[in-house]
Amino acid sequence: MWVPWVFDRDLRWRTGVKLVPVVCESTMNFKITKEALETAYTNAKRNNVKVKGLLIANPSNR
Repeated sequence: MWVPWVFDRDLRWRTGVKLVPVVCESTMNFKITKEALETAYTNAKRNNVKVKGLLIANPSNR
């Protein structure tokens, strides 16, 4: 799963947070679905990651 390197550097390096991507692809018109959020949350819980926030970024803002 691709995570923008800027988020990795700015968030993970500086704060120690763990990033859990939510799948949002062009084939779904970049819509965030309930299922995608639930899958990401389940994966976070499985990896013992406590979810405290949600970051939404425009794919055009690189």
